[in-house]
Amino acid sequence: MDQPPRGPEKRPSDFRTRLIRVRLFEVAGELMGKARLAAHLKLDTRTVRKYASAERGLSDATLLETADALDAVAEQLRAHAAKLRSAAGEAAEPGA
Repeated sequence: MDQPPRGPEKRPSDFRTRLIRVRLFEVAGELMGKARLAAHLKLDTRTVRKYASAERGLSDATLLETADALDAVAEQLRAHAAKLRSAAGEAAEPGA
């Protein structure tokens, strides 16, 4: 039987679901760096490490803020890649 949500943003505590959510968060921290992720989430790096080690539960809001952080980094990377192509004299997209 499912457990009741622990808060307005919490989902029922299913081990597999929690494991997937933690791993997704952990990968985000690896991709952008835990310090950068912590800064975007307005948390300290210790809290980010606790989320990544499943010591703290991850709310939907935290996962959505993490996705926004990755989107921001991805946009910065795309913009920088475009500058590199421009500097190299390549106006076309890669693979074109």
